[in-house]
Amino acid sequence: MPKLLFACSLAATLAASPLAAYALPATGPINGLSGGDHVGESEVRNTVYKVIVAFLGIIGIIAVIVIIIAGTRLILAGGNEEAARAARRQIIYAVIGLIVVLLSVVIVNFVIKAVPSN
Repeated sequence: MPKLLFACSLAATLAASPLAAYALPATGPINGLSGGDHVGESEVRNTVYKVIVAFLGIIGIIAVIVIIIAGTRLILAGGNEEAARAARRQIIYAVIGLIVVLLSVVIVNFVIKAVPSN
């Protein structure tokens, strides 16, 4: 079991590493800010959007890992009906969670595009 947990943790870490691509490059004297400049509303909006999408992506990855682990538990349940039932319930809850994450991404995209920026 510890080997399975380590393998899942490693897979989650490797799958989440592309999220580093959301980092903004440092431009200008201090991360794009100079003397009297201030951060524009669109920059804040984009940053918040990227953070929300990255967070939802991490939750989605966790849901997929839970589905894989529960599927493995279902296969290894053998003739134990209680263990199989628990694994099926876990798969159902993880799929529901994944659907909620996908709908959340759609809602966030809709709100970001619907709210006018100055």
